[in-house]
Amino acid sequence: MQCCSSSSSSSSSSSSSSSSSSSSSSSSSRSSSSGSSGVVVVVVVVKVVVAVVVVLVVLVAVVVVVVVVVVVVVVVVVVVVVVVVVVVVAVVEVKVVVAAVVVAVAVVVKVVVVVAVVVVVTVVVVVAVVKVVVAVVVILVVLVAVVEGVVVIVVVVVVVVVVVVAVVAFVVVVVVVVEVVVVVGGVLVVVKLVRLVVVVVVVVVVVVVVVVVVLVVVVVGRGVIAAAVVVVVVVVVVVVVVVVVIVVVAVEVHRIRGSSSRSSSSRSSSSRSGSGGGA
Repeated sequence: MQCCSSSSSSSSSSSSSSSSSSSSSSSSSRSSSSGSSGVVVVVVVVKVVVAVVVVLVVLVAVVVVVVVVVVVVVVVVVVVVVVVVVVVVAVVEVKVVVAAVVVAVAVVVKVVVVVAVVVVVTVVVVVAVVKVVVAVVVILVVLVAVVEGVVVIVVVVVVVVVVVVAVVAFVVVVVVVVEVVVVVGGVLVVVKLVRLVVVVVVVVVVVVVVVVVVLVVVVVGRGVIAAAVVVVVVVVVVVVVVVVVIVVVAVEVHRIRGSSSRSSSSRSSSSRSGSGGGA
């Protein structure tokens, strides 16, 4: 009896040891799988943060280049004005000198107004882009926790494309503003076009934020195919917004040029009629 009881106890101890070893092996496999998934999430987050930092560095570099160009233009204009004043003082009477100084000051004021407009619009656009990038980073961190890495990469690419298109539209609008100021002139024209640019930038930023939020909701609720559909919708919406912006600015510029040419022709005709009446 003792022999039988000892054998049964030994068999039960061996079975318990085998069950404990199997449970420890299963727990170790679960911990290893969770550790590998955690490593994948950390790698994706690091890649997203690096991409965002690169975009911010590029934006800061663009702002610095714009500021440097503006400073150089102002310095060159001031030097030219000084040289003109010196030459006029050397060869012309005092009245002509005063008239030239007035003209030079008016040109400098116009250039300073244009430079100020460009700087203000650039700052507004950079701030809006930084806000959008921060919001996208927060959304991407949430996405990393709930969706696959492929969807995160697609979202990053779409956001970068949207930002690039918005920056291109901003550059086009700024170039048109500078051209109108140089050709037509006038502070009211500058104010009107600056308001238009600000409205356009706000619309683009709002569209980007809304589309990214919708993309997050669709990805979380529906999956990769729905995310691809939303990406296509994003691209179409951004292209439509940019085309509308360019058309609106072109129409405004055409209207301003037409009114300026009509006013100049009326002034020239009135001056010719006045000279004819005097004769």
